[in-house]
Amino acid sequence: MLKNKKGSIASLAIFIAVFIVVYLLLMPACDRCMLLKNENCQDYCNEPQKLGTVLYDKPGDIEVKNSFTHELEPVSMYMKINPENEVLADSLVVSRSLFGTVDQDISFEIDDLDNLRSINLAFKSVSSKGKLFIELNGHNIFAEEIEGVEYKQIQLPITYLEPVNKLKIYTSSSGLAFWGKNEYELKSLELKKEFEIVQFTQSRVFSVSNKELNYLQSSSLQYSIVCSEAERQTILKIFLNDQQINSEFIMCESVDRNVAIQPSELVVGENKIDFVIDNGNFIFSPVRIINNLNQDTYPSYSFDIGDGEFESAERYYLSFKMAGDNKKAKIMLNDHEIQLDTSDNFYERDITTYVKKTNNFLEIIPDNLFKINELKIWYE
Repeated sequence: MLKNKKGSIASLAIFIAVFIVVYLLLMPACDRCMLLKNENCQDYCNEPQKLGTVLYDKPGDIEVKNSFTHELEPVSMYMKINPENEVLADSLVVSRSLFGTVDQDISFEIDDLDNLRSINLAFKSVSSKGKLFIELNGHNIFAEEIEGVEYKQIQLPITYLEPVNKLKIYTSSSGLAFWGKNEYELKSLELKKEFEIVQFTQSRVFSVSNKELNYLQSSSLQYSIVCSEAERQTILKIFLNDQQINSEFIMCESVDRNVAIQPSELVVGENKIDFVIDNGNFIFSPVRIINNLNQDTYPSYSFDIGDGEFESAERYYLSFKMAGDNKKAKIMLNDHEIQLDTSDNFYERDITTYVKKTNNFLEIIPDNLFKINELKIWYE
């Protein structure tokens, strides 16, 4: 009986060992490497940036540095025409005779009246007799006799428009031929609208720490101009914290620009930079602030979270892929402190309550020398 018991224990041990081996083989390569604490996990875990990444860098050795780079979102300024069609009716009939009248009233709304450039009423007359009348908010805008099948497009005066509008469509009476009937059948009635979308001003923000400003030796704004409209030109004005720092005439050409910033024009905390043009379509990318220091300091980053990203994201995470023995550091994320103390080569933390809209600031203060092969802040 004892012999059978020992055989059962041995069988169970073999089953458990086989299960563990199979489990390890089926695990993702990155997770298996981390579990076994392999030193070279970056070969398996070096995944591409996720769609929801707001900060990505490969810092390398975590040590002191003497400059800061603030990467800003590309700046796009433009004027474009946005067409929009609205179907009012697939088909309708208006008529007038001794025995009755059929008029048509159609209501429609204009949500963005200020940016409306033009609006036309389009329809196809498939049968007609008499004169056709169309009124817009009580103003007569059309009074013609249409013969046969004809496509018409009538411009609606913008000065007659209101946020909520009414079109009245009717036909004339038969006059002396009182026994007759005037009638129109119209099809495919729609409004053809054109809106002028203008975005000639764009703002970006970045944060400067107290230490960065105290050690600041020189600062500059660097950007590249991208343009697709030949011979387009405009005046570009740049404001930093509501003070103009540059005004220049720019052409539609691909060129790099460098604008000097005086240290006195920067403030501790959030700084706002405004780009203003008066016409054209221009994109500035990349856009960055370079701050050179007169004293070494710790690695730090600023990153921007737009309104859309902030509202749509459920959770935010900070992750490191590292190399070295024990890794110790104090991580400052905005006003929050995170202690890093691990021998693992992968670190991840939920930072949802630490981030904010627009500009965020991250600083890594190491206690010992180690390497971060990949730094990522991402959301899901």
